[in-house]
Amino acid sequence: MEDFITYDAPDEIGTLIHDVQEMVQTIHRYIIRQYQLDAENKDIQLKMLQAQINPHFVYNALFAIRMMAIIQGAENIQDIVDALWRMLKNSTARGKADFALKDEIQNVEDYIHILKTTNVHKFNVTYDIDPDLLELDCPKFIIQPVVENAIMHGVLPKQGFSTIKIAASRSGEGIVITVENDGLPISAARLDEVNSGLSQAHKGLGLNSIHQRLQLLYGEGAGLTITSDEESMKTVVEIRYGMKVKE
Repeated sequence: MEDFITYDAPDEIGTLIHDVQEMVQTIHRYIIRQYQLDAENKDIQLKMLQAQINPHFVYNALFAIRMMAIIQGAENIQDIVDALWRMLKNSTARGKADFALKDEIQNVEDYIHILKTTNVHKFNVTYDIDPDLLELDCPKFIIQPVVENAIMHGVLPKQGFSTIKIAASRSGEGIVITVENDGLPISAARLDEVNSGLSQAHKGLGLNSIHQRLQLLYGEGAGLTITSDEESMKTVVEIRYGMKVKE
C-alpha cells in the first residue's frame, strides 16, 4: 500500500486520521488474507475433484455403460466406449517401453472412430505405415493432436469432403510421420507465424508442445515442420523423431 499523508499534530484531527489509517490498514490486511484463503480453498476443491475423478472411476463408469450397451444390443455405443477405454488406457500408461507406434496409431484410429460418429460424411482417413516400425518405441500423443488440429482447422471448416493421409517411414537414423490433409489451407502469413512459434514456449499452440518435447527427447534434428499450399489445397505436418543428438 502507498503511505498515508502524515499529520502529527496531537489534536482531534490527528487522532481521527490515525484511527482512519489503522482501520484502512486492517481492512486491507483482511482483504488480502481473504483472497489468499479463497485461492487456497479453490485449490483444495480442485484437488478433491481431481482425486474423485480418477482413471479407476472412469474405467468403472465406461465398463457399466459398455455392459448396458451389450445388454441392449447397442453396438455403436459399445464401439465408442471401447475406443474411449483404449484412449484412456494409453493416456494413463507410464513409461516409454510400453508405448509403441502401433499404440499411437490405435489411439488415432479410436479418436477418428469417435469423431466420425458425428461427422461421418465430412472426411476419410487413410494409413500408409511401414509394418517394420509398428513395434518400435514412440512418444505418446504426437500424432493424434496433429490429426485433431487438421480436422478442426482444415477439414471441418471446408465445404465438401476431405481426406487425411497418415504415413510413417524410416529416414536415416529416425522415423518420419506425415499427416496430410486437403482441407482449407493455411495462409502464408499464418504459416510463418505457426512455424516460428513452434520453438517458443510462450506460444499458445498445441503443436509447439509436441515440437519441444521431441527436441528435448531426441535433439534438434527432431520436431515438426508444417507446409501448406493454397493452390493445391494440401497441408502437411511432418513429425521427425529418433534421430541421434548432434555432437
